[in-house]
Amino acid sequence: MTVVKDSVSKVPDNNADPSRKGLEIPKRMGVVRNTAFDSFFVRIKDSVYYCTYKGKFYSSDTLGNGNHFLFDIKSEYIVDEVFFHPLSDSRYFLAWQETNHTGVNSYEAVYSRGKAQPIWLKKRKAPFPGQPVISGEAVYVSTLGMIGKYHLSTGEMYWEHDSLFDQIRMVYKHFERPLIYDSVVCFYDMPIKGKKMKRDSIWVDDNSGKIIPAPRLK
Repeated sequence: MTVVKDSVSKVPDNNADPSRKGLEIPKRMGVVRNTAFDSFFVRIKDSVYYCTYKGKFYSSDTLGNGNHFLFDIKSEYIVDEVFFHPLSDSRYFLAWQETNHTGVNSYEAVYSRGKAQPIWLKKRKAPFPGQPVISGEAVYVSTLGMIGKYHLSTGEMYWEHDSLFDQIRMVYKHFERPLIYDSVVCFYDMPIKGKKMKRDSIWVDDNSGKIIPAPRLK
């Protein structure tokens, strides 16, 4: 299956026309390095959200008042990276990478505040989660060699393409944030310093989920 549709040095602006309107972008949590193990934080509006290296999530206001427990993803060893987005005052989407006894895995999930189990969770035996994009009740995600679209409330799969990574040509190892247009979606991979400086792309018909040739966007 040929999926290389375009090669560029610069990825177009995700917010430029004719991008779909009303997109929400989960934020990458920054790293706090004041302890023996890294923890993470992100400020969103009037709240600051924290994640410990073991996966416990808390929130406070921007002055540091309060320390409210939200949920626990129960990482076995250590959380490596987190993308986080509050869907409401009590429901949260996140995508993350963690290391456990089986190696490095990626996850996407929706958690409710104070609940021990997620509303839904996807586990992938692959590293490199890309920055997700939320459009209405859909979330677009990626990991090493995988791109997909899922229902935000249920985790039901709309479409997915897996086993895309080509170890010889070094394409589709780690994806940028997807570009979401009215009827098509584009996933650009990241360049690899010294090995692959251009970015290859995969274009998907958003309704059918089929990989298509790169369209000419107006």
